[in-house]
Amino acid sequence: MAQISWSLFLNSITGKVDGFISQKWKETSYIRKRWKVDKRKRSDVQKANCASFGNLSTLWKHVPEDSKETWKRYARKANRSGYNAFLGENHRRRIAGEPFIMEAPEGSLPRKKKQR
Repeated sequence: MAQISWSLFLNSITGKVDGFISQKWKETSYIRKRWKVDKRKRSDVQKANCASFGNLSTLWKHVPEDSKETWKRYARKANRSGYNAFLGENHRRRIAGEPFIMEAPEGSLPRKKKQR
């Protein structure tokens, strides 16, 4: 069910309607098509990546609040969340065979270059 918040003009819509999802992230509303479950078989690499992100997501829940703040500051310049920066950095480290880190690296996450 969708939720609509009205004011003088339409203020926000959240929820699902007829194959579309409306959501809000960083004060911006988005409407997108609902994704469909892929019924194809996954390769071993895809399964390992999926398990890795699941494990990192669980690990994030155990990161102390002060460490989460360092991740938020680290990711701010690139307009990402601390959670996404934590997952991305530690997933990269897993692929490189490096140990996980709970504290954000020094500096800030570089901005992504806009594609033209």
